[in-house]
Amino acid sequence: MKRRTQQYGCVFSYRHRKVMTPLAPLPTWGEALVSQLMTLPILDERPNTMIINEYEPGQGIMPHTDAPSIFGNAIVSLSLNSPCLMTFCHAGTGQTESVLLEPRSLVILTGPSRYDYKHSISKDHVEVWNGHSIVRGRRVSLTFRYIPSPPRAPVPV
Repeated sequence: MKRRTQQYGCVFSYRHRKVMTPLAPLPTWGEALVSQLMTLPILDERPNTMIINEYEPGQGIMPHTDAPSIFGNAIVSLSLNSPCLMTFCHAGTGQTESVLLEPRSLVILTGPSRYDYKHSISKDHVEVWNGHSIVRGRRVSLTFRYIPSPPRAPVPV
């Protein structure tokens, strides 16, 4: 990945698509956000990992589904700074739909959006949504996930 990231809870390797090592727990402010998220009736698992991604103009994410065998039933992402389009593509039919992620918007992927669709963000500097140009600037996302069996730190001997 060419973008800057910070991970809390554990390190997830995008290259190897697996959880690698434990990290410090979420910072106090991250736990406060998780507590707010847990008031939503759609979440049944308390997120125990957080990744902060910084996207500069020209950076995006390839179509993917967040590792179903590793992460729980919900992926929650808070979008900050610049707006962008997130495109969803149905794995079976190829049907696509784009959603505008405005600053301070929250995306919650559960059910079909979590498992049946791949999501992506283009590298385009300018995107068009409903006839309006969306000029991409620096974007930061906070993505929260639940890992049922996070790795444990080694016990000192």
